[in-house]
Amino acid sequence: NWSDKIDVAFLYYELLNEPSGFDFIVNDLSPKYIVIMHVPTSKVEEWTNRTEELKSKFENILFFKNSMDSKILHFPGTGNN
Repeated sequence: NWSDKIDVAFLYYELLNEPSGFDFIVNDLSPKYIVIMHVPTSKVEEWTNRTEELKSKFENILFFKNSMDSKILHFPGTGNN
């Protein structure tokens, strides 16, 4: 297992295409959140659906469909609750 604590993993979308890659990220890196990045415009709808599928395995996965979308992330024990 990865020894450093990862709060947010910002990942190129293709890293999540293979189940083994996704499992490694979730189980070995153990981020609190995953943010999917650099999805081409032509694949936005596909990755909107794919994100929903991946949420069944990892609840805290985010895909910002529109430019300037945002979300406040909360980390217990940091005063950011």
